[in-house]
Amino acid sequence: MHRILPNILFIVIIFILATAFPLSTDILSLDLSQKIVDKPVEEVVITPKLSTVIPEKQDSILNPELYFDIKSTTSVFPAELLSNYSVDIYSATEKVATIPLINFKAVTISNVENQKRISVPKIDLLAGQVEGYYTFKLVEDHKSYDYNWYASNINYSKVLLQTTDQVSSGNLGMTLYYPTSDYQYLVPISRIIKTPDNRWRTLYTALTNGPKSGLGLYENAPIIPYAPNIKISKGIASIYMYSANLAGFEDKYPLVVESISKTFMSLGQLEGVNFLLDDSSNKTFSGVDLRTTFTSVQENSAYMAYNKDSNYLLLLPLALTTSNFDDQVNEIISALKGHSESSSDLIAVIPEEVTLQGYTLNGSNLQLNFSENITKVLTDYPEYERLMFKALLYSCTSLENVNTLQIQANGVNISNSQVDFTSPVSADQYINLEP
Repeated sequence: MHRILPNILFIVIIFILATAFPLSTDILSLDLSQKIVDKPVEEVVITPKLSTVIPEKQDSILNPELYFDIKSTTSVFPAELLSNYSVDIYSATEKVATIPLINFKAVTISNVENQKRISVPKIDLLAGQVEGYYTFKLVEDHKSYDYNWYASNINYSKVLLQTTDQVSSGNLGMTLYYPTSDYQYLVPISRIIKTPDNRWRTLYTALTNGPKSGLGLYENAPIIPYAPNIKISKGIASIYMYSANLAGFEDKYPLVVESISKTFMSLGQLEGVNFLLDDSSNKTFSGVDLRTTFTSVQENSAYMAYNKDSNYLLLLPLALTTSNFDDQVNEIISALKGHSESSSDLIAVIPEEVTLQGYTLNGSNLQLNFSENITKVLTDYPEYERLMFKALLYSCTSLENVNTLQIQANGVNISNSQVDFTSPVSADQYINLEP
């Protein structure tokens, strides 16, 4: 009896509690099969660090592609990989264009040892540029890399006019200084003819009638004004001109005087040339003082390559602006690389990648020492290799006290199928022989 009573009391207490507090049914909806998920780990994104790798070896125009590599520390590359890169294009020392690579369709991107290699055809970069030698510089975020890529868009099909030192007996060699097609420069053209009775009148008539057609020179005869009288006395040639014959030559007269005086002096038998207008030498015409005796000969010049709507290359002398010998040598090299003249009719003859390492003057022989690539860069284009060496020869031997030239490549005298500089070489007397 005493044992039953506590049990009945416990049941009553349970009943009271159950009726006093409503039983929650949430526990009945628990899904005990669901997995317990830990708090997700936050992902850390590592931004790749990019670096640009420039080629170690010097470039050459022989290489058709401009290329460089981009490395990534994570082997991950952004979609706009080239957005910060551009190429500056230089003609001589002048920047002529800047091309952003992001918009340049000719870019090729390839994988190279966990890197991206960027390749661009050089010839495509030069689209629209005039013929010549060019230098490229890579720019990243407005920073230009100290490395040069070299390129050329020259049509290497032109033919260089010949030179000679030989005139057979009974013939006369003459050098006629004809104006370029725009009447801005003079080009020496050599012609071999049978010896005439009056060489001076023959010389003047040949100059008046103009050059052989197809050389890209001025061909609207008369090339110079008609002169009815030419007198030679005591080593001086006197050219008589009259106002009636000068119509149309007023602005051209300074070059006319230079053309005639250089042509006449080239025979080597005169001491000077005088000009008379309407029988008077005491005048000034178109800025030319006719009281002057012109003794013009072709000295101290850089010989460029001239080409204007022609299949031929002609050597054209440009007067140097410096008087110190060392400065003159450097000016010649600079000019032959196209640094001095911007005319599209004048073609540079030395590629930018070729450098002058030094020079010495032994008596009247000048010795130039170039980088080794001077013997390699134009080997596929023999006419242009010959042009380069001929231009150097005529330019350097035009300097006072220089009669012969030797050219070295890294200290070794050059000798190949085009030239032989193992011994001193002199320039031929007759240049740009008419074809």
